[in-house]
Amino acid sequence: QRGRESTDTRRRMADVPDGVEWLPNPKGAAPGLWSEREGRVIVAMPGVPYEMKAIWRESVEPRLRELRPGAVVHRTLLTVGKGESDIASDLGDLDVILGPGVGLAFLPSLGSVRLRLTSRGDDEVEAHRLVNGAVERVREALGRLVFGEGDTSLEQVVGEMLAESG
Repeated sequence: QRGRESTDTRRRMADVPDGVEWLPNPKGAAPGLWSEREGRVIVAMPGVPYEMKAIWRESVEPRLRELRPGAVVHRTLLTVGKGESDIASDLGDLDVILGPGVGLAFLPSLGSVRLRLTSRGDDEVEAHRLVNGAVERVREALGRLVFGEGDTSLEQVVGEMLAESG
C-alpha cells in the first residue's frame, strides 16, 4: 500500500503469533499485538514513543475500558531535592496520607522523583475526588519538594519564578 518493496525484515515485522491479534499503527510500520489468555491481557507495542502512544490511544485503552469498566484517574506530582526513600519517609504512613482507593508509584529519574497517584473506582467523579484529596495531603506533607505537576519541567518552573521576581 505504501509503495515500498517487501523485504525479509518487513515480512518478519508482519509476523503475528497464533492466537494474537494485530493492532494497527497509525504512526509507523511496526504493529502492536493483543492477546487474551486465561483472563489476562498481554499487549506488546513498538518502542518508538509516538508510535506506542498512538496505538495505546486508538486501540489499547478503549479495549481495556470495555473489559474493565470504571474510572482510572492519575495525577503526577514532580519533586526535587530528595530521593525516593527520603520522600517515602517524609510521607509517613501511606495508608493515612493516600486514603482508601489511592495508590502511589515512585518514579525516580536523574535529579527528581515523580509521584504518580492513581485512583480506581466505579465512578469517575468519585475517583477524581479520592485522588485530588490524596494529592493535597501529599503536597502538604512534602511542601517545597513538590515543584510541579504533570509534564511541567523544573526549568519551566525556575524560569517562571525568575520572571516573577524580575
